[in-house]
Amino acid sequence: MNTFSLVVLGELESALVHGHDALYARAAFSAGPDWAATSGADHIVTSLAHRPAPLPPKPVHAAPAPLLAEWLARFLSALWTAAAPRIDPSTSSRAAAVVWNCAVHMAWKSTNVFGWPQVVVAVYGLDFAGRDVLVGYATVRVPRHPGRHTLYAPLFAPLASSPLNQFLSWITGRRPEFVDPFLVARSEGRQVTRVRSSGTVKLVLDVFLKDMEKFGYQLGMDHTDSLTAGA
Repeated sequence: MNTFSLVVLGELESALVHGHDALYARAAFSAGPDWAATSGADHIVTSLAHRPAPLPPKPVHAAPAPLLAEWLARFLSALWTAAAPRIDPSTSSRAAAVVWNCAVHMAWKSTNVFGWPQVVVAVYGLDFAGRDVLVGYATVRVPRHPGRHTLYAPLFAPLASSPLNQFLSWITGRRPEFVDPFLVARSEGRQVTRVRSSGTVKLVLDVFLKDMEKFGYQLGMDHTDSLTAGA
């Protein structure tokens, strides 16, 4: 066959987003006109996953009563030293990731590297009324080297055209969205959009390539298995 093959296996693993405890995602692949899908699912919908509940604070056991001399020493020390505020690590505001572990499988054949496939992800959450609202979009190009790759793609959400529209979208639960989600995988038209950062999506992909040498392409060894989209 006068084509080379690209196979992607892996999973849409998780998302780290502040302000939402329940998330699901829609993912799709975008490729150029010379790429033909041979197997797999080009559209993926994850289940609704919830952020894990924080661990309960450790129980505080009553210490035995100190001796009188030790108690006096502590009392005098407290008079001269200002007590520093105590922070319980179990009540830290650090957010945990929402995990999906949704399987990804796609295969293509092509004669040209133009339009190398990209993964487009749209993450949705629930607002105060339980309605589905857009959290953000993310896009990352499939790595061009075989092997396992851990990818982190930043999420971004469109902004309303005015503060009034932003307030109305919050009340009605209809957040600004792109009419064509694949806009995030193209450069045309993106220069007129206004977006804000909303989190990060993590993907783990295994990439397999075949017969690219027959078309004059030489792939060097990639020693980096952790990449960030746009880096």
